[in-house]
Parts: sequence; structure tokens; C-alpha cells
Amino acid sequence: MKSINESIEFSVPSIQRFMTYREAAARVGRSHRTIKRWRREGMPMSYDTLGRRLVEESTLLREYRKRLARDPVHQQRIRTIIGDTPQDQLFDTLSMSPPTVMVE
Repeated sequence: MKSINESIEFSVPSIQRFMTYREAAARVGRSHRTIKRWRREGMPMSYDTLGRRLVEESTLLREYRKRLARDPVHQQRIRTIIGDTPQDQLFDTLSMSPPTVMVE
């Protein structure tokens, strides 16, 4: 016998949430100028009835993830957190000059 949770499928309608520049900036922790720059660089936006530019939350988050993936500083932070970086000793070994050989 199936439980109630197994026999009933719930379909939650996707609710589109639109945000202004400042709301979008607060959502991703960036400035409103950054969101404006993202728009100039191709992030799709729309207008509301008052003529204000709005961005859909899913579009904003997709753009944010895309930009994080391209950011080498962010990638290095993630590698440090998960322990996927070489040890400092390895860097020291690689940066040392080779020993000099004396021939007589």
C-alpha cells in the first residue's frame, strides 16, 4: 500500500519574482551599479508598468553563477575551502632554484 506522499504528486507553480536594480543588488551582494553593468553586458531585463527596469530572480541568479564560475579569485576561495590547493611546501619546492654543481 502506498503512503499518501507517494501517491499524490504536487506541482508547485513557478512564481516569477521580479526585482529592481537595488533589490537585485541586495539579493546577490553586489552594488546596483554592478547590476546595471551586467545589463549593459547582456543580462536580459524587462520593464514594469511605471517604466522601471526589472530583472527576474532566476535570470539574476543564473548571471551571478556564470560570473562566479569565470572569477579566478572565487575559484581559489572554493579550492581553499574544500582543501583542493597545493601545500605551501610544494610552492616552496617549486620556487627554489636548483642546486649549483661545481666542476673542478
